[in-house]
Amino acid sequence: MRVGLIGNQNNNFFALCRYLRDAGYDASLHPMAYEGSQPHFQCDSDTFCSEYKEFTEVLPWEYGLGIKKTSKKSIKSISNKLDYIIGCGLAPAYLAKIGRSIDLFMPHGGDIHTIPIKSNFSMNREFVRSQYYKFTGMRYWQREGIRIAVNTSFEDFMPESKEMLDRVGIRNNFYLGFPMVYIPEYSQSNIDKARGSSIYVERIREIRSKNDILISWPCRLIADKSKQEFIKGQHHGFTALKEISRKCPEKRIKMILFEYGPDVNEARELIRGMGLTPYIEWVPVIARKEIMQINSLVDLVFAEIGPGWFAYGVVWEALALGKPLVTWVNCSKEINKDKVYPHLSARNAKNLIDVIYKTLAERDKVQEVGQAGFKWVNKFFDLSVALIGEAIEGKKQKSNVDVFQKYRSSGAQNIFDFFP
Repeated sequence: MRVGLIGNQNNNFFALCRYLRDAGYDASLHPMAYEGSQPHFQCDSDTFCSEYKEFTEVLPWEYGLGIKKTSKKSIKSISNKLDYIIGCGLAPAYLAKIGRSIDLFMPHGGDIHTIPIKSNFSMNREFVRSQYYKFTGMRYWQREGIRIAVNTSFEDFMPESKEMLDRVGIRNNFYLGFPMVYIPEYSQSNIDKARGSSIYVERIREIRSKNDILISWPCRLIADKSKQEFIKGQHHGFTALKEISRKCPEKRIKMILFEYGPDVNEARELIRGMGLTPYIEWVPVIARKEIMQINSLVDLVFAEIGPGWFAYGVVWEALALGKPLVTWVNCSKEINKDKVYPHLSARNAKNLIDVIYKTLAERDKVQEVGQAGFKWVNKFFDLSVALIGEAIEGKKQKSNVDVFQKYRSSGAQNIFDFFP
């Protein structure tokens, strides 16, 4: 059974492919050409070795007009090599053009909530982008591909995600999760071996020794200019930092920000205006393996403060290292909050102030949250890979039983109903 993972947005499927191979599956990774525009999200940015080249093949599939220009024969020459296809990004669109259904669609974001959905706005950036998707055929083929997918795995326990699924027309969804970080890659021994390989990591190592609290915040900087806020919640962090620097000037605190996202300059201006420049350390866009080395040195990893999403790269990066994760998860009644990964919950500046004070006063207890998170994420990844493997085995045995339907008929709604 040849398992192909088509797409590798944010390098997410690289980790899943490696776990499937560890589990004994003949899995191969097929990034699409357009995904190569971000060097920091390529395979070699997320590993200290080069073995991935043996099971990785970049597909010549481009964004925009690429779908119209790519021949059916060319698409078939690739898909015919694969028995079971797991896809993200534009994989549904390309395969729909030849009438091939993706066996498991695992969207990363824009492939489900932007490309296939018509914008309701008449004159703004979203509208222009929506028209582009229509003109290039991306919207039509993506919707078709998603609708004929055998199964979809998307976190559906938030109100926003439920609406997305309904608008696109997905009915057969069961959230399985999947590993976005290959944990064995970032063992302490591998990180120690990589010492000295990055000037940015060494700079942070020096800063570490001079500060009481070191915070890493790898989220993109995206401003909501109408509210003078940042979508990922960085404005809350700046407010918290300002308050603590005022009340506890003797405490040496440094927050690491990354020059990542469209509104880095807006963040710099806000920081300067708030008098926080001495408390901020800027790092350029770097490879994940460098981010992971940096995160291994910090006391806290901040993720999204406010939006409430459950699964995305920054979350898994912190958990995979056993670092205390600070975020807010917006769970509906479908998920038991006790089963969510251990984290320090923060939705606003006041919460972040409390977290930093707690870290200063009870560092060992805060570190225990990170250690519990590490145990949790290993169990979660193992279960996720096992459930995906069960779906693969179902097709391998040519069973008429849809495993997702089997899960639902047993009363399960998502992976958490199988989680210990």
